[in-house]
Amino acid sequence: MKKIIILSTVAVMSLNAASFQSIGYKSISMGGASVSNAKGDMAIYSNPALLGDNDDNFNVSIGGGLTIDDNGAAKAINDINELNFVQVFDQVTENANLSNLNSLDLIKKSRDIMIENDNASFSINPHAHFFLQTSNLGLGVVSTTDLKGKLNIDTSKTKLIVWSDANNNGLEDNLDLYTNLENATYDANGLISSLGNSTYTEYTNESLFKDILDEKNNVAVKAVNITEVPLAYGHMFNPGDSQLMVGLAAKFLMGNTYVQSLEVGRNNTIDILENDYTTTHTYGVDVGLAYRNGFIPNLTFGAVAKNINTPTFEVKGDVDYELKPSAKAGISYTGSWFELAVDSDLTKNETFNGLEQIVGGGVAISPWDGTSFRAGVKSNLANENSDLIYTAGIGLGFKWISLDVAGEFGGKDVIIENKTVKEHMGIAINLVSRF
Repeated sequence: MKKIIILSTVAVMSLNAASFQSIGYKSISMGGASVSNAKGDMAIYSNPALLGDNDDNFNVSIGGGLTIDDNGAAKAINDINELNFVQVFDQVTENANLSNLNSLDLIKKSRDIMIENDNASFSINPHAHFFLQTSNLGLGVVSTTDLKGKLNIDTSKTKLIVWSDANNNGLEDNLDLYTNLENATYDANGLISSLGNSTYTEYTNESLFKDILDEKNNVAVKAVNITEVPLAYGHMFNPGDSQLMVGLAAKFLMGNTYVQSLEVGRNNTIDILENDYTTTHTYGVDVGLAYRNGFIPNLTFGAVAKNINTPTFEVKGDVDYELKPSAKAGISYTGSWFELAVDSDLTKNETFNGLEQIVGGGVAISPWDGTSFRAGVKSNLANENSDLIYTAGIGLGFKWISLDVAGEFGGKDVIIENKTVKEHMGIAINLVSRF
């Protein structure tokens, strides 16, 4: 029998721009705010202009994290797997006479899940970084991955019509038998007693099984991994009592774009094969500004524009992946032991899950140098149905060495493998040293 890949195939999709990812312990835990309040090596990624104002001669950090969003797809795939849909499907399509009321019920429940979750998606975003700052210069390595998946279901073909190869020629034609499982009759024990007859035309035009066998119902998966090596510089000017900072980051970029399929119910991993990805080398440019007025010296305004040259990466079998220019602005107030900050995307970034324009902010309390407690919140202004994302973080240690943990969560509760989790979850760990 033809091998079945449930809900999977390589389906090509367009993804035009990555979102403005939060990198670093402060940004992640303060609602994404970093454009006006990033210090030291964190300014390399968030806003190179802030390298023009440093409290330390040397700053280094290393860290990484992961965020996961489930907009229905992961839960749907998990629910279908728990119903043993693949095993039942294989059994019934091999021999319709093996159908029973129990298998029919499982197939109908799986069908309902597929239909209800057409266009549902999920995303996985791991990231890692190493930053080094000395005086007004910064150097780093940043790796970000944007992996997206989307369920594509043909909701016009929902009948449970099974093909039986009566001629044993492996070809679907008018001479074969076609059974509509929902029109069949079942005895008192729930076993099939008579087949529900159907036609080749109905099978071709209306059968869910036909679409699955032809791999037309699928999970389309694409991943883009970008490794950037930025060299950044910031400089401060002092017009009157004010401070004006400007910065530039020139970045070497290596992008790997992947197209692959996810086998739901058979293999719950995404296997990246050598011939499924394409590597592109290019460059990017970020520019930043920051300003403080002499009347309120603790108040900082910041703005950054990233990838102003629109770096482009080749995608196998699809249109090129573009990192379109994105801009962000923020304001922060820094006291002796606390900090308040708010950021907002100035551009709407196109992502696989739709438009994204994040606004968020937070507060940080630092009882002594190297230790801080932070909290924040953010939201997607471009999606009126988005939920608030709550963020928090804690750093413990001293100025010369500290360990920091940050996290974020939000959205509705979902149950996956009998565990209740949030639709959006993220965590990051950083080791920071300053001299």
